[in-house]
Amino acid sequence: MILHFFEYDKVPYSRFSPAQVIAIRRLHTLTDGLYYSLGDNSLTFKEHVGVIQINELTIEVLPKIDRDDIDGRKWHDILLQMLKECHFVDPHSAGNANLKLRANSVLELYFEKYIAELETLLHRGLTKKYRSEEGQQYALKGRLLFERHLLENSCHAERFFVAYDEYDRHHPLHQLLRQGLETVCRLTGGGRLADRSAQLLAQWPESKRLPVDEQLFKRFSLNRKTQPYQEALKIARMILLNYHPDLRGGRESVLALMFNMNDLWEEFVFRRLKSCERQFGWKISEQRRLKYWTNGSGGKLLIPDILVELPDGRKMVIDTKWKRPARHKPDDQDLRQLLAYKLYYEGGAAYLLYPASAESYKIEGHYHPTSYRSGNLIFRETFELRGGLLFLNLLNGRQLLTRKEFREMVAGLLTGAPTSL
Repeated sequence: MILHFFEYDKVPYSRFSPAQVIAIRRLHTLTDGLYYSLGDNSLTFKEHVGVIQINELTIEVLPKIDRDDIDGRKWHDILLQMLKECHFVDPHSAGNANLKLRANSVLELYFEKYIAELETLLHRGLTKKYRSEEGQQYALKGRLLFERHLLENSCHAERFFVAYDEYDRHHPLHQLLRQGLETVCRLTGGGRLADRSAQLLAQWPESKRLPVDEQLFKRFSLNRKTQPYQEALKIARMILLNYHPDLRGGRESVLALMFNMNDLWEEFVFRRLKSCERQFGWKISEQRRLKYWTNGSGGKLLIPDILVELPDGRKMVIDTKWKRPARHKPDDQDLRQLLAYKLYYEGGAAYLLYPASAESYKIEGHYHPTSYRSGNLIFRETFELRGGLLFLNLLNGRQLLTRKEFREMVAGLLTGAPTSL
């Protein structure tokens, strides 16, 4: 069963079974209320989108720009496109579930990527490493462990209890990835991914099982030979640290893969603007940290979302906001942020960038002079402080704009060039 909701939706508990409500409350506790808030008779989703699996129930929480736009399939597809383009592989996640994946779901996206990474590693040839072993051998190999040898082999002169090194593929890194693959096999249940994961598991080396925790992943430092394992290791970490099978029964298992929509929107806009660098001669930077206040014990930083440096030396600061302001009036805090950015960069353009679903447009605004004239700061007397709102329509029907379409739109909004969009 699949239920579709949107961010900030208020959902009555009557949509769920009593056992599912208990699981929802438990997930709320595990995540400190990160994904939704709880009321007496309902829950209200926050700015996170993604999927929550409670045994056979799948809850998809989708992004939405317009209140009246409730086309779930459309926003499901757009969310998947944004995740793929942004290469998000480390979502907030918690819990576990046995689930049957449907095609193109958020979970399937991650499992398929994991399987593809392991298939690529296997095709290239798995890295061999030295590993230390202790045990019985019928030839003296390595270092004889004399006390254990006497204890184990007092009646077996043909055996030796030794410590020795092996150079092969059966080492902890491969075992960790195998345990992640075993979990994927349990969760997929059946279908195309289940077949691929089962075939891969049959070829993957196995060694002693590892107790999985955060410290285990910190032990793996990648080098030149193991750098290709980076993406697979990231996804294995996400899967294994959040898989906790319920061995007692009678409880609803939960798996949640949720993404902060503000972070996803910022990353998506940054990647799209980055694609404009060559055409417009721009230099695009993401979250450049600027120290604007300090004392003996520390300081404070300005961190603009995106900084655009134009060919003529001017700078443009863009602060992304996923939710659009009512009646085109931004929050006071957002406007103060823009003012701080403009003062620090001594002019240029600064915009709050919002999503739009019909057309792209720009609204210019001006700060009142008393908000920035102070003392003998002469440069501010002629300093034109304008703040603006950008509304970008990134949709072409049910799809995101192509990169070419995006560049044409940006040409009209930011450079003043004519645009057909």
